[in-house]
Amino acid sequence: MKKTLLTGSPVRDKLAQIIRIVSVPPVMVALLAFLLYVADNGVFRNIRDVLVTLICLALLPAAAYPLSLLFPRLKRQGREGQRNLAFITSCVGYAAGFTYALARGSGRLICLTGIYVISVILLALCNKVLHRRASGHGCSVVGPLVIAALCFGFPAFLLCTGLYFAILWASLYLKRHTLPEFLTGSLICLAAIGISAGLCSLAGIL
Repeated sequence: MKKTLLTGSPVRDKLAQIIRIVSVPPVMVALLAFLLYVADNGVFRNIRDVLVTLICLALLPAAAYPLSLLFPRLKRQGREGQRNLAFITSCVGYAAGFTYALARGSGRLICLTGIYVISVILLALCNKVLHRRASGHGCSVVGPLVIAALCFGFPAFLLCTGLYFAILWASLYLKRHTLPEFLTGSLICLAAIGISAGLCSLAGIL
């Protein structure tokens, strides 16, 4: 008998895989940048701000995957090697984006890039120091969803909430993360948002 969506069929597998692919950090950052640019809410002052944000927050972190193919040692390590290199490229990209925002960007862009810098610091502390695994994917999806919800109001909040649970389901269904790992990553991002917004408010740049 042919399997159906309700019985855990290839259709469900494919759906989960598609959700995971479209919710990878570079795609989420690109969508967020597009929405913020369209909203014209003061995050981006010009198209250069948009391009630098995309390069630093999306393209540089994503460069880890093609770069890993150039290093035999990382290639042998498979996904673990890619994740380790992605952490490094993300640190470089986020730091560069934050530096640009401090030098040339708006207060809101400083806050946005600060969220990414603080997130990666908290993830490193959690995973490397506390030895409690936190999902980088769970962390990366929360920022764009929360920011979009704050910018576009209650209808966006409902949509973003639905998207979050869809992404959570896909991660658990594909066994990429456990529920505690995904939720820990999500909480880290929420903490980063609060810290970045709080510091920027204290500095009087929001």
